[in-house]
Amino acid sequence: LAYFVSQVMGTSQLRLL
Repeated sequence: LAYFVSQVMGTSQLRLL
């Protein structure tokens, strides 16, 4: 679960940038 959350958060940050 933590891995999935990390992937989502990482993707969100990239999209924001």
